[in-house]
Amino acid sequence: MFCLYWRVRYLREARLRFLYLLGLGLGLGLLNEYITLFFIAALGGALLLTPARRLLRGRLGVGPL
Repeated sequence: MFCLYWRVRYLREARLRFLYLLGLGLGLGLLNEYITLFFIAALGGALLLTPARRLLRGRLGVGPL
């Protein structure tokens, strides 16, 4: 829930702080359970299938997709 909350906050306000908190939540999740890898894959798929894929093209994204 922590990661979803910060993802939604970033989609609404686009502040860099929310991405850092999302990364913190995902990192802590990976330390606890490897099921978090499936969650990260689901977040990536959601980014690709929704209009939020514009995040991947930005300054902090992975490049042009």
